[in-house]
Amino acid sequence: LVLSVVAGATFERIGKALPRVRCDNIWRAVPLPSVALRKGVTSVVRSSSDNVGACPSGPPDARVEGYAGGDPVHELFKVLGGCVQVGTERELCVMQVATTVMGPLYASMHAVSAWMEQKHGISAADAGTYTAQCLQTMLADAVARQRD
Repeated sequence: LVLSVVAGATFERIGKALPRVRCDNIWRAVPLPSVALRKGVTSVVRSSSDNVGACPSGPPDARVEGYAGGDPVHELFKVLGGCVQVGTERELCVMQVATTVMGPLYASMHAVSAWMEQKHGISAADAGTYTAQCLQTMLADAVARQRD
């Protein structure tokens, strides 16, 4: 099993670098920093002869050699916050677009906290904590609504 978290490493590049690895045993993943807190969803894609042409293939192999459990990639990311599997590298790139809101989100949080502190005398600690927890609540609500 090969699990790549290198952004620019396509299945084709991985397959050329590791020619003895079967296509269906190569995965790509895009974990976010929140994975370190075991609260981050990770988008993943599994290679196959259908979505890459530059590595050895064979019949799809759901097992991973030497691994007795279920799917080790899903099991790993389940522990770290969950995963969403897509079907192609292109779809993985599309999923990565959602991560671009991270920077503006942090910038907005900082701007609101700084405004509370500088214009209204709220301590930096209280302003930061309140702003972060408000956004955390809003995002938890958004996640809950996605399930409905």
